[in-house]
Amino acid sequence: MVQWLIIVLLLAVSVILPPLMLWWLSQRSKLTPFFYSLAGVAPPFIGLPGMLFSLNLAFVCNETWQYRETAKSAMSHEADALRNIGRIASNIPERGGIPILDAVRQYLDAACSFDFPEEAAVFSNGSIAQQNNLSLAANANLADIILNSNNLDKLQPSIQQALITQLSVVRNKRLERLSLLNIEKSKIKWISLIYLELITLLSIFIVHVTNGRALLIASFLFLGGVNPFIFAIYSSQSPFSGLNPVNHKILIETLDRVKGVEEIYKNKTQ
Repeated sequence: MVQWLIIVLLLAVSVILPPLMLWWLSQRSKLTPFFYSLAGVAPPFIGLPGMLFSLNLAFVCNETWQYRETAKSAMSHEADALRNIGRIASNIPERGGIPILDAVRQYLDAACSFDFPEEAAVFSNGSIAQQNNLSLAANANLADIILNSNNLDKLQPSIQQALITQLSVVRNKRLERLSLLNIEKSKIKWISLIYLELITLLSIFIVHVTNGRALLIASFLFLGGVNPFIFAIYSSQSPFSGLNPVNHKILIETLDRVKGVEEIYKNKTQ
């Protein structure tokens, strides 16, 4: 709750304070005569910096959206591969699938518990998965159990290959998911975006320098529409943080399904 109050306060300051400062510079400061001398700049001049700013913002927004879709796809494939491993393991005779089902359950439990930021966090700290290696250990344990000759020898060669393929999918999609969680923010990208925003705001100031009321309205409209949007994109650079983070509900549902399959398998092979 406190972080949201701070965010709202900072957004309010970033939208309200700059227009008031520009209005004071153009109407009340000692530099007012100098700024009035710039009144000959034509309004279409705003178009050039505004276009550059819009293109840069669209690029950043598209990049963030692609990260989000990639994260959702990675988790979907990871969950699907784990369900396939569970289905294969549930058909191994002589209770041979119990160690595999147990390893899948442990991996999902570790991933759901330690691989994702808290739901209350607006900004991901980018190091959650690095600080806790339980899911890595569980993934290694799953690989060791699946590749154990005692388990593989009970399966047909085609089933063995399918099981190993699904294991590779789990490993690759886990790494892809964690890489998106630990995205490093590009300073150059955000510095250039803020710079173009300032240039656009300066263009609005120069064009409306002789009309204080028009300057206030134009500046408020520009910053009021842009700053909350920039904040939303900045906070959502990692798909698992921000105002609408990608959740790991699909992995939780897979965990529940694996538990059900494991229980049925144990009862059937008793």
